[in-house]
Amino acid sequence: HALAAKKWGVETQLSVYLEDQLAAKAFREGQCDGVVASTFTTRQYHHFMGTINAVGLIANHQVAYRVFAALPEPKYAKFMRENEYESVGWIPIGPAYFMVKDRSINSITHLAGLNVGVMREDPSQSRIARRVGAIPQYINFKNAATQFIKGQIDVLPAPIYAYQAFELHKGLGHQGGVINYPISYISMTVMIKHQNFPKHYGQRSRQWFKQRTPAMMSNVMKWERTLPNKYWYDLPASERQSYQRLVLQMRKDFIESKIYNNAMVNLVLEKHCEVE
Repeated sequence: HALAAKKWGVETQLSVYLEDQLAAKAFREGQCDGVVASTFTTRQYHHFMGTINAVGLIANHQVAYRVFAALPEPKYAKFMRENEYESVGWIPIGPAYFMVKDRSINSITHLAGLNVGVMREDPSQSRIARRVGAIPQYINFKNAATQFIKGQIDVLPAPIYAYQAFELHKGLGHQGGVINYPISYISMTVMIKHQNFPKHYGQRSRQWFKQRTPAMMSNVMKWERTLPNKYWYDLPASERQSYQRLVLQMRKDFIESKIYNNAMVNLVLEKHCEVE
């Protein structure tokens, strides 16, 4: 992307941060003109893009691909800027699943009393956890795997990408498993302060990311195949339906309370209809 940006009249210098929050702080304080961070972290700047990872919204790779591919379309340009910030790219990481210490968990009711990892930046996660009787435990990308491996949390929502990267087999052990039901879709967002960039930089950048979305989605599906089959297990059909009803009701509540952006929800639902 840096080479492409040079053609658009922008010289980029990259700074590496080990934590999302530190990168966001540098961006907020003007030390950086742009940032690449999770949509959980960038939601504070960009409500529209921050809704992509809404619980239960994107159900599969096909829908995710269509959503990302649609973002550069002119009709969505008005949503790509919010105040001084502009979303100019994305990096899909993949669906998050419940990774559990005990694979006998096959019902929403079984989450009651368990410690469930939630992101502080996403208030919807803790509200859903409390709704099913679970105990929310705040995690971040740096400490989530350690807490799961040490048994400080019983349930870790995470993309399969994390399995090898953070040695989550140590946390799953012999009794653990991964519920084969995506709960949200995780991605990174590329955000800039648009006044510091040429006029058409954002649109050119989004087109660049659109061209590379198929390759990025291919990587996501490769990561999912790294999880040994022995860990996957399914919920009973009745439980899946109960969870879907819960998510639909809470998503409605989150839209009304402005936690989720209605325009992004409508975009995703439109792509769901196309896939179906």
